[in-house]
Amino acid sequence: MAKINGTLYLVDIDGVTVGSTTNASITINQDLPETTTKGSGGWREVLAGLRSWEGSFEGLYDPTDTYDVKSLADEIVNRSSFTIVFDSSTAGDVDFTGTAYLSNVEFSAEMEAPVSFSASFTGDGTLTVADNT
Repeated sequence: MAKINGTLYLVDIDGVTVGSTTNASITINQDLPETTTKGSGGWREVLAGLRSWEGSFEGLYDPTDTYDVKSLADEIVNRSSFTIVFDSSTAGDVDFTGTAYLSNVEFSAEMEAPVSFSASFTGDGTLTVADNT
């Protein structure tokens, strides 16, 4: 069984890699409205409803990164949507691409610890899921 190292997966916003990330995730959702009737024979029935997607990432702050905490904050301040790509550079791995908005950015500076950041995004429209070629 092939295994993939999570370090290979990066988050790109508008073609620029978000620097110094340590963790990233994406979640794909589907609403399942209930359609059970008396004729369902006692079994719950559902209908494939709205789909949505969201994700988050976190990292260590490095002011030399091209896309850093200030860039993330600017996305919210400017109410900007952006193209987000969550992928690896390895052929055959699954890639996720879509348009999204940041829903929050957190900047944390704990005493005697590395300065860190985290951010969450919400998809706006279709998410493309494809094999990296």
